[in-house]
Amino acid sequence: MVRIGLYSILYTVPATFVIGIYFYELRYRATWEENPFCDDCPNLLR
Repeated sequence: MVRIGLYSILYTVPATFVIGIYFYELRYRATWEENPFCDDCPNLLR
């Protein structure tokens, strides 16, 4: 019984992080797509 509980915890913790990352991307995707280029940013391709 302990093994099943440990397995379920080890399975759900990373899955929870992935779902959180999906919601984060969904929340900020419009902002990222509106500003693909930053005029005020320093040149990073030196």
